[in-house]
Amino acid sequence: MALTRKARAGLAPSDVDDMSGIEVDAASEAATLKHRGLSWRGQERLAGYLLIAPALLMFGMFLLGPLVYGIYLSLTDRNLLADTSFIWFENYANLHNDPLFFKSLRVTGLLFLEVTPPAILISFVFANLLNQRLKGVGILRLAYFLPLVASGVAVATMWRFVFTSDGLFNTFLSFFVDVDTPYLVLPQWAPHVVAVILLWSLVPLNTVFYMAALQTVPRDQLDAAIVDGANFWQKALHVTWPLCAPTTFLLVILNLAITSVGSWDILHVLTGGGPEFSTTTTAFLLYLRAFRGQFEIGLGSAMGVALTAILLLLTVGLFRAQRRWSHYG
Repeated sequence: MALTRKARAGLAPSDVDDMSGIEVDAASEAATLKHRGLSWRGQERLAGYLLIAPALLMFGMFLLGPLVYGIYLSLTDRNLLADTSFIWFENYANLHNDPLFFKSLRVTGLLFLEVTPPAILISFVFANLLNQRLKGVGILRLAYFLPLVASGVAVATMWRFVFTSDGLFNTFLSFFVDVDTPYLVLPQWAPHVVAVILLWSLVPLNTVFYMAALQTVPRDQLDAAIVDGANFWQKALHVTWPLCAPTTFLLVILNLAITSVGSWDILHVLTGGGPEFSTTTTAFLLYLRAFRGQFEIGLGSAMGVALTAILLLLTVGLFRAQRRWSHYG
C-alpha cells in the first residue's frame, strides 16, 4: 500500500527508503502473480471450484445426465423390439390423447391431497409431544421411528395381511359387525388403503424434520408465551407452528415427491396398480409402459419428462409461496 505524503513526512529518511523498498517488492510480487494468473482471488476461486468439483461430477452423472438422456429417449420410438428412430414430439402427442395418462395424474394428485395434510398435522403434534422431557420418551422415539428403516416391500407385505378379506382389520371389525370386505381388490377402497400405508410411512419422516425445527425456536418467545398464560397447545399453534413454516413447505415438497414417485415399490407389491388402474400413479404407469407389455421406452420417457416438468412447476410455486408465508423468527 502506498504511503501518503503526510505519512512520509513523519518518517526518518532511512525509514522512508525501507518502506519504499517494501512497496517495490510487494508491487513486483503482485505483478508477477498477476502475470502468472495466481492472484489471491484467483487462488480462492480455484480452491472453491476444486471443492465443489466432486459434487458437480456426481450431479452430472446421476441427475443431469439421466435427465438429458431421458429427454433424448422421449423424442424417439425406442423399444426392445425394433430399431430406434427420431419421431420428435409424437410421444408427447400420444400422451395428450391417452386417457389413462390423465387418469394416472388424477390418481397421483388425489393420493397427495389425501396423504399430505394429515401427515403434516399428525407429525407436528407428535414432534411436539416427543420434544417434551418425559420419562420413557426415548423408548417411544425409538419405536416411533422404526418405519423409517423398513423397506417398501416389507411395509407393503405387512399391510397386505392387514387389509385382506380375512386380515387383521376385518377381524377387528368382526367383533362389532359382520364384514369380509376385500379392500385391495375393490377400486373404491384400494386407493384409500394405499393412502393409509403412505401416511403410516411418512409421519415418522416428517416428525424427524419437525423435531429438528423445534430446536431452532427461540426460547424467549416460548417463555413470553408461558408468561402470557399460554398452555401447551396454544404455544404449539401460535408460536412454534408459524416459526416451523419453512419446514412445513419443505415437507410438502418431499411428500409430493414420495407420493408421486417414491411409492412405486409399495404399489408394485400391494396392488400392482389395480384394480382397474385405481392405484396407478403416473410413475407406476411409466413402469407399465416402458418395462411391461410392448416395452415402449420412448413413450415412458416422455411420460417421465412430463411428470418431472409438472413436479418442477409445483416445486417452484411452493418456494414462491414460502417466501410470502414463512416466518424466520
